[in-house]
Amino acid sequence: MKVSINQQKMDLICCTCGNINTILRSEARNLKIFTEINRYCYKCQKQTKQILIEDIDTVKYLLEQKQYLSPNQQRVLDLIEKDKQKIK
Repeated sequence: MKVSINQQKMDLICCTCGNINTILRSEARNLKIFTEINRYCYKCQKQTKQILIEDIDTVKYLLEQKQYLSPNQQRVLDLIEKDKQKIK
């Protein structure tokens, strides 16, 4: 995926199915990590709430190292684990 100078690659995780979507985001619209946004999920075939994570592997590692997780962070970790189990 070619990324221009003004864009950065971001991953979104669907709160319903755990599907991970990669999007290109403008650097001018800098949203915080673990922000919920409504987007179309191609797996669910409808608009769902999705949580913005920068990179799935980095977020998984950081969340596993933390002692205390916020509810949104715990939800992301559960969705990542759920998605990994489906792949196996």
